[in-house]
Amino acid sequence: MQRWLCPALVGAATVVFTTSVYLTAVDLQQPGVPGGTAAQTQADSPAAAQRLVLNRYCVTCHNQRAKTGGLALDSLDIADVGGNPETWEKVVQKLNGNLMPPGDRPRPDEATAKSLVAYLESSLDRVAEARPDPGRAEALHRLNRAEYRNAVRDLFGLDIDVIRGSHFRRVTLTDDNRRGLLGQGSVLTVTSYPNRTSPVIRGKWILENLLGSPLPPPPPDVPALKEKPTAAGALLLLAQAGAAGATAGVHVPGDDLRRAAQASITSGAKGSDTPLRMIETPGANVGVGVVYRAKGHSPSGSSSHDKVTEVYQILEGEGVLVTGGEIVNPQRRDSATALVGQVNGPGVSGSAIVGGVSQRVKKGDVVIVPAGTPHWFSDVDEAITCSVVRVDPGRIVALK
Repeated sequence: MQRWLCPALVGAATVVFTTSVYLTAVDLQQPGVPGGTAAQTQADSPAAAQRLVLNRYCVTCHNQRAKTGGLALDSLDIADVGGNPETWEKVVQKLNGNLMPPGDRPRPDEATAKSLVAYLESSLDRVAEARPDPGRAEALHRLNRAEYRNAVRDLFGLDIDVIRGSHFRRVTLTDDNRRGLLGQGSVLTVTSYPNRTSPVIRGKWILENLLGSPLPPPPPDVPALKEKPTAAGALLLLAQAGAAGATAGVHVPGDDLRRAAQASITSGAKGSDTPLRMIETPGANVGVGVVYRAKGHSPSGSSSHDKVTEVYQILEGEGVLVTGGEIVNPQRRDSATALVGQVNGPGVSGSAIVGGVSQRVKKGDVVIVPAGTPHWFSDVDEAITCSVVRVDPGRIVALK
């Protein structure tokens, strides 16, 4: 009996072992693991292709173990962007601003990065269309004191208690720099004339864009608002004002621009701003200078100027210019420095920009940067030399 039992037990064990080996082999061919048919099918899908990009360039730092910046991308399903839309929106912002991966880490080529951004944006758009979020849907209500204080802070950058009891109180502002949403340079530009403010244009913009209450058409006997001049028109107005005042023209030879740029290149500086002329006109002081940025990632920091508007024309080179958004690690510039007194006046400097708009600029391009607008050359593929016209209505920068 035992002679027959042993072979039977051996046979059963063989079946169990063979089955176990087979199941183990099947388990190894799970989706996402190279070598299996399921893995190959998954790798062929758009989501899996982008997952490979994330794994190569992002997950090495942003994983459950390291959690750099408090972000773990290895635990998120890129095929289900709608599961964590806020996180993926932040990823898109970082990629669009060329802020990630950092300059000292391997970075995907431009086509790969654009493909990842396009996939995430289209996925987020589909989620937003399928599951629209209207925000607060309740009817308008009267703000309490805390809500009103928060609204003033967000709109004007002023953290003050403007209500005492049931009454408003008068407050004294010690800092005349405009902040908050309505103090951003881009908003100031679209809600005013280039040479003066306009409460009507600003009120109309707030009604239409913030409150969602467009104005009704004017009565038949009241003409509509005239279209306001553009920023380029502001420069024309200044030029016309100078001509009306019989101010002699100032000639800045191209050799002066080239010599200034060559001096920066020879010195090995990563970036420089060299003022060449600053003259007085009836509308504002207007200057001309040269800006140089060396090749590389973030050759110089970000900045914004409180009062001075700049117009760049790229003479040589190519790179990415980021405008708008918020400055990272903002620091007020020392008023005693030459940069403030001789170049572009008081303002803020920082290490980078988040939430801005990235534009690739090249030789021949012209960019207008209104006062108060953060700007930053985040990446320079070829060393950039550009002429800059600075409009200083406050007459802060020294004449030259």
